[in-house]
Amino acid sequence: MEQTYPAYHIHEQRTGMWSAVRAAAPTRRQAEAGLHQYIVQPDARALAAILAQQLEIAHRFRG
Repeated sequence: MEQTYPAYHIHEQRTGMWSAVRAAAPTRRQAEAGLHQYIVQPDARALAAILAQQLEIAHRFRG
């Protein structure tokens, strides 16, 4: 999944939850638009859906 979302370090936790940490902190404008530094979801599919939304925000608010 990191190949699809290279801006994030993605891990499956021992509990089965999936997490993604953004390599670079979001800008103030991106954070205000809803871009998160850290995301946790119950499974890989849910995480991928959130990361797709995050990617859209990152591209829309580039600074």
